[in-house]
Amino acid sequence: MCPSCPHEWICYDAPMKRTTVLLPDDLAYLLDRERRRRGVSMAAIVREAIAAHFNITGEPRQLPFAALGHSGLPDLGANDEYYFGSGVGLRGVF
Repeated sequence: MCPSCPHEWICYDAPMKRTTVLLPDDLAYLLDRERRRRGVSMAAIVREAIAAHFNITGEPRQLPFAALGHSGLPDLGANDEYYFGSGVGLRGVF
């Protein structure tokens, strides 16, 4: 995602790599049919499919472990000695 671009979700104004994709006849037919139906290039459909496959949406990714250490204790950082030092502070908290 290009942060300086006003585009919807992915900036394609940036330099791109050229590649060749070999498709079986049935997939090539489906790709060509979809290209004609939507009035866009084959490359646009391939880029969209690859972005969808890799879940590239421009939205921040949800990290499953981000709140893993969330204790629910707002003062844990300031009072860690109380909670962990004596061993008595955590009774009944969890």
